[in-house]
Amino acid sequence: MVLGMSVGALLRKRANAGAGVGTAPTAGDVVAYYKCEDNAANTTVVDATGTTNGTMNGANTEDVTTTGVLNNGFNLNGANQYFVTVTTTLQSISLWVDPDVTINSSSSINTLFGTESTFNMGVFTGTFTGLYANEVIAIVDSGTTNSWYWTSSQISSIPSGSFNHIVFVWESANSNYRLYVNKVDVGLANIEGSPVRTSETFTIGRFNNRFFGGTVDEVMFSDEEWNQSNVDYLNKDGSPGTEQQYPFT
Repeated sequence: MVLGMSVGALLRKRANAGAGVGTAPTAGDVVAYYKCEDNAANTTVVDATGTTNGTMNGANTEDVTTTGVLNNGFNLNGANQYFVTVTTTLQSISLWVDPDVTINSSSSINTLFGTESTFNMGVFTGTFTGLYANEVIAIVDSGTTNSWYWTSSQISSIPSGSFNHIVFVWESANSNYRLYVNKVDVGLANIEGSPVRTSETFTIGRFNNRFFGGTVDEVMFSDEEWNQSNVDYLNKDGSPGTEQQYPFT
């Protein structure tokens, strides 16, 4: 036994030996974690933190269950399926997606997530408003004129046919969102107008009357301001294991 290390700690150390580089997020700061592994004859999407279970709309969870990046995920039809999650101010969010169609600056408008009823804040992909040249992803606040957005000069595409790890982090020092895609730091957003962060109830796969078509897995909201090391840990070179799931042990 390693001196000063309990048997339990030693076993965890050995279990995590292949976890990859990086630092695990702080479990106590996680607001909600949805593994998307429910596969049941009901609409409950279990929050692994035990705080805020989500609700699937348009189907039972067994009807949308498919192979995820880790165990199961939810395949959403792009027409009426989405799930309601937690109410929070968007600080950090991590999710894995495999879109039905590759997302780039010329693809049709799509959405990753948004707000349940107010439609105040959401993430659009592809050609959203036409206000920004070569936009690929935009976090939209209260209409088309107040947004954080990233263009094709920062990220060329989010390809279909494989899982992509998408992370948004609000950086207080910069008063701006930073985007990571497949652990690559895409950079801070361009800003249009005066977007404002507010507490909202978020929906995965829907914003207003737009829906996401494709598979979603491992959705996490956190109050922690993640850094590159946290993103590296969650990504694990594109092959996350159970140690990348809450509570990261």
